[in-house]
Amino acid sequence: MASNREWMYTMRLRGRSLIQILYDLSIISWILTSNRNTPDSEGGTARHTGGSIGFDEHRVRLRKLLGREPDWIDVFLQTHLTAASKAKYFAGDGDGLQFCNETARKAYDSFERHLLEKYGEDPTQHIINDPDLWRESQLQRQGEKTNGRIYGIGTSDLDYLVTGIYSSGASVDTRAQQEVKTLRQDLEDLQKELGEKQAQTDYENKQRELDHQQTKLKQAQLEAQVAALVKQIGHQQSGS
Repeated sequence: MASNREWMYTMRLRGRSLIQILYDLSIISWILTSNRNTPDSEGGTARHTGGSIGFDEHRVRLRKLLGREPDWIDVFLQTHLTAASKAKYFAGDGDGLQFCNETARKAYDSFERHLLEKYGEDPTQHIINDPDLWRESQLQRQGEKTNGRIYGIGTSDLDYLVTGIYSSGASVDTRAQQEVKTLRQDLEDLQKELGEKQAQTDYENKQRELDHQQTKLKQAQLEAQVAALVKQIGHQQSGS
């Protein structure tokens, strides 16, 4: 997500000379590099691995990828594991996962401990999509009792990331923006599906056309063979 400073510098690019634009771009590049290289509370510089895509949009994409509503752990691991561990996890192997930094690993471990404390030893009884438990586990880990920044959600609505349903405190603007993102993703998926169907239809039409041309060729060859045979018979009869 772009900070206010990044947005401000981006707006300044409008109506400026090439030299001024290049200068401003260098400032933006410095800001982005500085943000990426700012250590977290554990000394790591990679805060997450979600890229420029918002966490809420990752949730939408995972729903399409998995064919179901993703669990909160799916969303968190998608945005905080290394690339190799993401592939491993979504292939069904949850052992030995590598996080992008130590803070992410501690956040995950803290949540698992709170799951055990609240729901017991049986994993089948654990309610993964519990926003209050994630909030509690992270605030306690950070030494906060009731207030503080909730790790792992960025600027997104915690309830939406965990459950897929917005909290009552989410702004109308936030909900509207996410609905637009969801609809845009649905439209892209539909366009892709229609494109694949059109490609299949085009292939089938070309195949039918090819079959038709082959049939015509075989018929023409047969007619040529019959004509040659008739001509040969005619020559034989005239010679006798």
